[in-house]
Amino acid sequence: MLKVKLLQIGLLFVLFVAGTATNMSAQTREYVGNRSLATVERWESDVNMAIGKKDFERISKNFDETVEISFPSKEGSFSKIQAKFVLKEFFTDYPCTSFEHSYAGLISSRQSRYTIGDYKTDKGDFEVKINYKNKQGIWLINRIAIVQK
Repeated sequence: MLKVKLLQIGLLFVLFVAGTATNMSAQTREYVGNRSLATVERWESDVNMAIGKKDFERISKNFDETVEISFPSKEGSFSKIQAKFVLKEFFTDYPCTSFEHSYAGLISSRQSRYTIGDYKTDKGDFEVKINYKNKQGIWLINRIAIVQK
């Protein structure tokens, strides 16, 4: 009988702790627009994988209407379509041997995000910085800077 009571008390304790942890995580979860940061990170991860695969089509689907570009061979503000071809040109001129995402952050206003990675080629190594802007709950790429190290 005592063992049954102890089991019941233990079970109640476990349920209480689990319920408290669930409430705390729901309270501390940050939301940006309509998406949680966890969702944004998965989406951002997709862009990072596309860079390593030189998949300019996939990346360009995430472009804002205009994209600021700063590459070794090009610099300026480009329309979504122009930016896609500028990115394609970079991938053609500097084929990726490896890409490693190194850092991501959220600007305090929660309207901008950025990611940084190392892009390696046979012609040299580059640092890739991508800025995202939150537009009505959707993160769009509004700036890409690729700087040779």
